[in-house]
Amino acid sequence: MSAAIQPDWHVIEAVCTELYHESAELSARIVARIHTEIPGNYHEVLSDTELRSAVFRECRNLFGGLIERRPPSPAEADDGRLLGRLRAEQGLRLETVIGAYHVGYRMVWEELRVRLLAGDHEEQLLPVTSVFWSWLRSSVSAVADGYATAGDVREESRDALARTLIAGLAGGPPAGSAARGLGFDPDGWFQVICAPAADWPADRVRGLRRELGHRALRAAAHTHGAVLALVSQDARPEPALALLGDHPVAGVGLRRAGLGGAAESLTDAERALVLARARAGPVHFERDWVIATLVAQLPRLQPLITPGSGLSRAHLTESVAAFVGNRFSIAGAAAALHIHPNTLRYRLDRWERVTGWDVHTLDGLLRSALNIAMEPIAQPG
Repeated sequence: MSAAIQPDWHVIEAVCTELYHESAELSARIVARIHTEIPGNYHEVLSDTELRSAVFRECRNLFGGLIERRPPSPAEADDGRLLGRLRAEQGLRLETVIGAYHVGYRMVWEELRVRLLAGDHEEQLLPVTSVFWSWLRSSVSAVADGYATAGDVREESRDALARTLIAGLAGGPPAGSAARGLGFDPDGWFQVICAPAADWPADRVRGLRRELGHRALRAAAHTHGAVLALVSQDARPEPALALLGDHPVAGVGLRRAGLGGAAESLTDAERALVLARARAGPVHFERDWVIATLVAQLPRLQPLITPGSGLSRAHLTESVAAFVGNRFSIAGAAAALHIHPNTLRYRLDRWERVTGWDVHTLDGLLRSALNIAMEPIAQPG
């Protein structure tokens, strides 16, 4: 600051002292302007009294700093960080909070400018500028730091609650408190989606949680053992499933009631995930529950559903699958395969000779269908 201007700082002191004593009236006008200019939910989250109190305190601190020609003190910066953390906990968006600061500082600057010009002290605008804008930069920075800290604490807390909830569903300690802490109704309906944990490093899981929050989905995600478990409530699985990627390898459990049901849905999803790995895409337990349930018994069932012959039979398998998929209709299956019905009959007879299973009997049909469904899972690797 130049020596030629410093002797006249008493002019700035006088104007700032006037404004210091008018802070209440100025704060009310700033709050009204904030409601007009800043989109968001200030009026839903904060009462006018609470917002006016915060603006009043900032005005008093600012005018005091200008009078003393200093930036914010460490204590004032701490107050800003506390306010930023509070606004984050209240659910206000950071850009909304910072926008309100800009509105307030712009109005204060206009008051300063008008009063200095009215007193024919235009030359004093330059020396006050650097101090004034250092206050804006420091105040916004402190608020943003506090806001970020609250976000880190909130994310760490939700991470711990999600870990406790999913561990509880997997057979650990009761998870009712964790469910409530995450905003779930323990007696409500739950659905679980599982994906391979190897595809979900910690950074990607954090990104998934943020996306769940941004989309206002009542859901929690955490890795547990070899799976990423995503627990959701009162929502269709598609929005959460879409966050896992395009055509993700994932198992979707049944929608079930209560935390006991959530544990069962986790089991559903884990079993469906085995099929999803083999099919390289999502599998819903609701649609493939028979195969998904029997997967766990595959070693015991293998002798019953493995034919003795080692002949190549890809076209035979295709024919049996078409027969089953077309409601056991020879004509329908032949049309689907673009072959003559007699060709299909020959292939089904050939299947019986190769495997020993007659698809026209219940036992032969079940063995054939399970063999075809389980074959991709039974393949090594």
